[in-house]
Amino acid sequence: MQLHFDSPKRDGGSFRHSIQRELTVLRQQAEKICVMDSAVAAAPDSVCNDALFLLEILFHSGNPIPDLSWTEYGSLRFKWYLEEGTTTMELHGDGVVNYKASTDDACQVEGVCALTNGAFLQDFLPTLNHLFRR
Repeated sequence: MQLHFDSPKRDGGSFRHSIQRELTVLRQQAEKICVMDSAVAAAPDSVCNDALFLLEILFHSGNPIPDLSWTEYGSLRFKWYLEEGTTTMELHGDGVVNYKASTDDACQVEGVCALTNGAFLQDFLPTLNHLFRR
């Protein structure tokens, strides 16, 4: 199950409002699917809060806005499609992000980190930015 939103305009003033609106719509669509299919887990409210926090950091660090999709087990997946690979981040609503970046030439970075871990953000986001400039 994947639900994607269109990237908001990169205007800093309206970015937060645009993302909140898109996350609300995305969440409503996912909730409808949960009602129709009991095998799909509902996401906790905190997933949207974590997503908003991370999306704002990505926006301000100059990284492109990813495609967002709900997984069937209630997490929110961020995904970027690179010319030579993919990068994903997954949020479960517990303040933790799982991340993985891989390219066709075997460059791979992966791990689990608290969203509030400044060292992670200082190390991984430039790596992510570098992957987009390859």
